[in-house]
Amino acid sequence: MYFFHQWNLIKNKNMKKAFPLVLFIAFTGISCSKKTTTMAENQKTDASFTNTRWKLVKLPGIVLPQLKKNAFIQFEPEKNQAFGSGGCNNMRGTCTLNGKSLKIGPMASTMMACTPEIMKTEDAFYKALTDVDNFTISGDNLQLRKGDTILAEFKAIYLK
Repeated sequence: MYFFHQWNLIKNKNMKKAFPLVLFIAFTGISCSKKTTTMAENQKTDASFTNTRWKLVKLPGIVLPQLKKNAFIQFEPEKNQAFGSGGCNNMRGTCTLNGKSLKIGPMASTMMACTPEIMKTEDAFYKALTDVDNFTISGDNLQLRKGDTILAEFKAIYLK
């Protein structure tokens, strides 16, 4: 109501014609000036080992099948725990972190039956977890290793 009252106070017809254009330009300029960035542009450091869900992206020698749910691992070294999913079954176990040295396991998991292909992937994933002795993080990529051998590769899924 106030706007219409003010509108009627404008006596100059050219001003009335220009006013909607001025509003349009002002709002367009504001909305277009906001810069958006991707996570990669914002990320200047490596992902955190903790507070990150690490999605499995590669097991050497294994073609990852289509899984019911994402295979992942998440670490809580302050509680000496690791947990996640092999893509079919959930798992939980111990982990010990000392610098870049890492010991995982033993791991316990649920025992749901899945396709042989998924079970083979889970078995390889669990074996990689229990064989690991160190890790590297580069950007949002985690590699679990035994010596210099890469056992599994992961991509960071950031938790809020």
